[in-house]
Amino acid sequence: YIVRFIYGDGTESILGTNSIDYETGETIANPITNYFVEHGYRIIGTANGYNRNSDGKDIGLNENSYNGQDYKSTTYQLGVANGDSSFNDITTGSYNYDFDASATGLYSDAKDLYNRRLTVNNYSKTMTNEIAEALASFEYLSQYYNDEDRFSEQQKVQLLSDLVTKLINNTKMTAETGVMNVELEYNRQEDGNKNGNYINGDNNIGTSNYENNGFYIIKDVDFGLVQRPLSQLKTTKQIANVKVVLSNGNTLFDASGKATNVMWINQEAHKQDVNNTYTINNNYGTTDFNGSNVANNNTLIKIPAVRDYNTNKGRIQLTMDEELMYGSTIQITYIITVANVGEVDFSDQKFYYTGLED
Repeated sequence: YIVRFIYGDGTESILGTNSIDYETGETIANPITNYFVEHGYRIIGTANGYNRNSDGKDIGLNENSYNGQDYKSTTYQLGVANGDSSFNDITTGSYNYDFDASATGLYSDAKDLYNRRLTVNNYSKTMTNEIAEALASFEYLSQYYNDEDRFSEQQKVQLLSDLVTKLINNTKMTAETGVMNVELEYNRQEDGNKNGNYINGDNNIGTSNYENNGFYIIKDVDFGLVQRPLSQLKTTKQIANVKVVLSNGNTLFDASGKATNVMWINQEAHKQDVNNTYTINNNYGTTDFNGSNVANNNTLIKIPAVRDYNTNKGRIQLTMDEELMYGSTIQITYIITVANVGEVDFSDQKFYYTGLED
């Protein structure tokens, strides 16, 4: 037998009650979840257990969105010889589960199927606007869909529902245990123990007499999730060169910085790392989004700077006689830099399952 865990496969776990405002870094009520509630969906809780309704309108089971794009299985039983290899067993039923090895500590008993993870990763390998909209649909909707002149409320609800469905279908994940040897053939009709010694049937009643026929339970088959490393790209656009050619073909200015009759004030980049040093200290923080101290491992990104309008936009001013301007042409060359300032991740199976590199 195999115990299978599936996550990110329904709106109840995809649409959480909270989200991050990436402009402030604050935790806020999820606007997408609230929008769905306004249009007939239900926030559901776990106080009395949870049974999925068939209409697909259950949302808000958790605070966070546990989707397969942003989350993965935790490290798998580090230091425990459970399975032939903790990072090579990647398909269904590829190893036998060892109960004794697992019982030596508190471990997650299942791990993601790596072939499914590769499929999920490939979905966003070539990013398009449509894919980006789907990946963000659990907490953000672009202004395009908020245009009242373009979409009615009914159309908007359907479009948003379609985006969430794309997110589910393309990122839901499956994790499994190894093959478990479950002794279902054990004779439970006799009031004896597993060694064949018969005892009074009254002793065969209870919640923990698993040595006796009539009672058989596999305890503590657990599964843990952890957030995957966060990605962030920083885009900076700056002027690299200004060239002015007069009407007679002579070049008056060909400047890439301060020069005679050229005032050049460089633009600062937005928020973090305003001078684009791309160093760890200027791009990575000592606390995570929840405020937990990670000073000894400062590889978690700072709160992303999104749509930040910088007051220091820089300035370039050329001074020339007015009569020279007529018939002249100006050429402005821009340089656009895209820097990967996301958290460190590795693409191999060993790191994925163990968090360790050679």
